[in-house]
Amino acid sequence: MSWDLLLATRNRPRPDDLVHLIPAERPVHVVFDDTDSGGSASESPEVRVGVPVPMVDLDGIDPLLASAVPRAKWLTEVTVPAGASVDARRTAIEVAIRISKRYRGAVLNPQTGRIEGATRQPQASSRSQAQRIAVLTLEWLSLRPFNCGRLVPRLQASLPEAVPKKFGSSEPLTQVFGQTDTFCEWWDGLADTWGYGYWRGNAPFLLGSVNVARGSPRSLPPIPVNSLSMQLDARSTADEHDADRVASAFIEIAQESESFYGAGYVRRGVIMRGTRVAYDAGSDRYAVGSKWWGLPGFATWIAWFGRPYTDLLGEPVLRTGRSYEGGLVLRPSREPRDPSELKEAFPPIPKDLVRSGDQLVRSGDMRTGEFRPARQIPFE
Repeated sequence: MSWDLLLATRNRPRPDDLVHLIPAERPVHVVFDDTDSGGSASESPEVRVGVPVPMVDLDGIDPLLASAVPRAKWLTEVTVPAGASVDARRTAIEVAIRISKRYRGAVLNPQTGRIEGATRQPQASSRSQAQRIAVLTLEWLSLRPFNCGRLVPRLQASLPEAVPKKFGSSEPLTQVFGQTDTFCEWWDGLADTWGYGYWRGNAPFLLGSVNVARGSPRSLPPIPVNSLSMQLDARSTADEHDADRVASAFIEIAQESESFYGAGYVRRGVIMRGTRVAYDAGSDRYAVGSKWWGLPGFATWIAWFGRPYTDLLGEPVLRTGRSYEGGLVLRPSREPRDPSELKEAFPPIPKDLVRSGDQLVRSGDMRTGEFRPARQIPFE
């Protein structure tokens, strides 16, 4: 779950100029598209400045940003990866503001719903008013890369709202899904580029993402794993039949991908403005994450335990769960509920398998450094 800023500008930002806008005093590595800025040590958290996209290629612009830059022609995203430091976020804001001033524009922070660096906030139209919703997040983790050629037909058959419409490695997503092969070629190439990508489908689907593991599963925690995530407006699963359909698709994807773990859980208080979602201190910040510290310590609406976890779960889980080919499923509630509502219904997981630190990320900033690995992570 990355942290993003959106820039709307009248003039097109140029990478050869942008390198001079990096704050010299910040120990953060900044990357402009595919061109390394030079910056500082590559081990530092990165700030990525995406490719400027002409407005004509977009479905629209956030009304608040449009009111700040009435004749904007270019949209650029600045991204900070999940788990990055506060200093990286401050650098991102400072770089974005400098770009906006040079190229005649403004910076929207979707996390706060404010224009960064503005002495006066523009008047928000009724279309830009945010609402707080519950988001159902589905996540799968596997030691094997996710197969795009199998995933897309599964989505078409079982979860059509999640079939990609637009995709890319950063917002705004401008590549259009026309043929499965084109999308899958992009997907398969992620391992050689940024290692992650995003797509959008139709409502109530909000956002999908894929992360490609870099490193060995035999390394010390957090262990790099392949992860797949999809977010839906939870209101779409209030009907039990819709909830059953999503649960069935979740299980089918877990089986086909040979996931060792998967989870579906509800996060409340998520900010929704238009088709975008953002998180702040008032949002639930439960997350499985794209690196593996062990089984999460919060109750989920649905959970998939694949091998090698199926042999280690203990009698309470085995008695409560339902066996499928390749794994076991826990679903303590037919309709999606948030972790606090499921705490009593969710069977106890052996403590040695569970990571520590989930109680620290109930709200506010979530950093992966707050987790402590489980005593037992059964990967060879």
